[in-house]
Amino acid sequence: MTTKRKGLSERGIMVAVRKILGKSAPKVNAKRSIVNTINKILGYAKCTSVEKIGIYGVGGIGKTSVLKALIDCHEVKTMFDTLILLTVSRLWTRRDIQDDIARHLSISLAGSQSDDHAAAELLTELTSRKFLLLLDDVKERIDLDAIGVPSKNKKSGSKVVLAAKDRDICHAMAVDKATKMEFLSAEESWTLFHDHVGGIFDSFPQIQPLLKDIVNECSGLPLVLIVLGKALRNHNNPVVLKMALHEFQSPSEHETQTNVIQQLKFGYDQLKGADAKDCFLFAALYQEGQGIKVSELIRHCIQEGFISGHLTDACQRGHDIVESLLDAGLLETTDDGLTVTMHDVIRDLAFWIISTKLEDSQFMRNMNLRSIPDPFFEDMPYLQVLNLSQTGIKSLPTSLFKCHKLLVLVLRDCPFLLELPPEIGNLEHLEVLDLQGTEISKLPPEIGTLSALKLLRASFYGPIDTAEDVDLLTEFLQPETISRVLVLKELGLVVRPGDPRWDNCVEPVIEETADLKELTNLHFYFPHADSLDFFINNRFVSHLPVGVEFDFDQFDRCLRFLHGDIVPDAVVRVLNRATAFYLDHHFTVCSLSEFDVDNMKELKFCVVHECPNMHAIINGMGEVDSLLPSLEHLRLHSLWNLRSLWENSVPSGSFSELKTLSVHTCPKLKYIFTSSMLQHLYNLEELVVEDCGSVSEIIKSEAESDGGTNFSLPELKRMTFNNMPDLISIGNGSCPSLRQINIHCCPKLKNLRDFRLAKAIKEIRAEKEWWDALYWEETEQLSRLERHFTPVHQDD
Repeated sequence: MTTKRKGLSERGIMVAVRKILGKSAPKVNAKRSIVNTINKILGYAKCTSVEKIGIYGVGGIGKTSVLKALIDCHEVKTMFDTLILLTVSRLWTRRDIQDDIARHLSISLAGSQSDDHAAAELLTELTSRKFLLLLDDVKERIDLDAIGVPSKNKKSGSKVVLAAKDRDICHAMAVDKATKMEFLSAEESWTLFHDHVGGIFDSFPQIQPLLKDIVNECSGLPLVLIVLGKALRNHNNPVVLKMALHEFQSPSEHETQTNVIQQLKFGYDQLKGADAKDCFLFAALYQEGQGIKVSELIRHCIQEGFISGHLTDACQRGHDIVESLLDAGLLETTDDGLTVTMHDVIRDLAFWIISTKLEDSQFMRNMNLRSIPDPFFEDMPYLQVLNLSQTGIKSLPTSLFKCHKLLVLVLRDCPFLLELPPEIGNLEHLEVLDLQGTEISKLPPEIGTLSALKLLRASFYGPIDTAEDVDLLTEFLQPETISRVLVLKELGLVVRPGDPRWDNCVEPVIEETADLKELTNLHFYFPHADSLDFFINNRFVSHLPVGVEFDFDQFDRCLRFLHGDIVPDAVVRVLNRATAFYLDHHFTVCSLSEFDVDNMKELKFCVVHECPNMHAIINGMGEVDSLLPSLEHLRLHSLWNLRSLWENSVPSGSFSELKTLSVHTCPKLKYIFTSSMLQHLYNLEELVVEDCGSVSEIIKSEAESDGGTNFSLPELKRMTFNNMPDLISIGNGSCPSLRQINIHCCPKLKNLRDFRLAKAIKEIRAEKEWWDALYWEETEQLSRLERHFTPVHQDD
């Protein structure tokens, strides 16, 4: 049996301490996204009203590079007298963070008898300083007041900057300003990749197109570009490159972060030797956010048997392996050259490999092992990965459930292990629970308390002779067990068809599984075709754009349709009664009219997202009474080929209840409305148009048909135009109820003379430079509106 834990015995092995020279952490210097983010943070840091700043973006996009650059920035060093950079472990505790801060302050909390006492000491110390606290990889809300970090002390000028993958974390931390890390441009991506792939590009120009295709698959993520560039340095064979490209382009239903991990695995696969791969996986088991001493890593890898041979040779091989991991971008060296660190996304890669490949390892396979003493795991508080597969154990020792930092528990093919105890719920950080081939009798309801669980596989015992069922439980799972594991990504439940215990619980299990929003892989037995239909029709598998999901869930009859390539009759029938419809990633549909939109009489809320062939929302061809007469909210996101909201004329009464319209990232739109369309929108209250780079006018006049008649939107109260570089005109008309205008990054919009601003206006938010440059025919209008103007910065 093999375990991975801190505090392994030295066993007399000494490894010479060497500095790692010439290997720096994979950084992206002087890249637009990083420079822009740093400049934004510096701007916020100078603002007295801003105390907490958030940076968010997917893993590998460069958030850590930004924080490290801030630490090294001369301007930052002159602004603050104390700089603190911490990486927050996924297993963080209040005292862990307190101790890390104390180390940066060169004070000791050893005398603090409680976390509250430690917080008081830190509060006293930090209040006397002007500090910058940088928190990297924040995964959940941290109560900084409970840590001892002073807040609401604007006079001190101290700041907190946190980096997270999700904007929701920034909101949970109540940041004053949040900025999103942008992906690298195509040019920046190629430059970064070329820097790391080396001379292969110049030496073999015939592979340039393949390399550029590979770069395009990296989605502008610096970490992926670096690791793949390093991995491909010695590959000039077009066949190998084509295979790599094919692998990256393979269809996947995994979320973006999982695709990133699959791409990074190419770098892992290029490592030479099983010992190098084992050492990489072992390095991932060290405490997250802490430096790993190279000598200690090598010593432990020798002790664990990953590196074999004569001691001197093994030590040399260990140093060679560390060099190769640094060279591959899978480890990063620190300034002292004696320790290494691992990027959090690279750590996720290692855990993904561990969780999916453990069946091929030789860890802990011993059918003669029948029992483990109860105290066995008492001294292993840092145990993170445990594999007891193919052992003869009948139960799990009680001490195992005190390993609160356990991430992976694999119990495959254990023929005598028939159940899990309720104490399994104590493993609050468990991410992988794999019971495949271990035919347990039930899953305890405490599984539902494992809030971090991402992978669950289980096989249930079922006798061939159903007469034996009288001695067994009536069901495998209790209701509301699966539904509580909200972050579950992979679920595998193996049963024998016809087992009545599965039939007794399958319907609620299907309902609960259909609601798991993070689920990407499912191994499941559906006893009836109707059950499968129910699952497909109710499956929620895609995140709504930010801010939309809550609104969508307020409706009682909701339908989400994802990754379609046809329009099924069943979907059309359901839409006849639906009040909310979310169409996501439909690959062929050209307009909503293909869903028999003239029969959607009850639809009130509609979201259309990432439908690449959609060129119009509605095609007005055909004789109908009215189109979408009950629709109140229409939200359009990332429709790359959308050219108009509707084509041809639409009948009277269409869109008559529409209150909000928001259009985001539709690059081929030239205008939002024609003047004739506005007669249907007399109830429109809010209009939002963002990131539509080709829109030059909001309302396009149809001179031949309307004679240039001025438009009117009598109920419009709020309108927002953001990042519209070609916008020249709003239109010729009036909005008598308009109260709020937000205009941001619309440099070509030079005047509002054709757009009569209502006397009801209460707020105009825009950049001051834009406002000052506006052309006004009447100074009276300017003086009336000036008092309602609120300046915003370009970065807000």
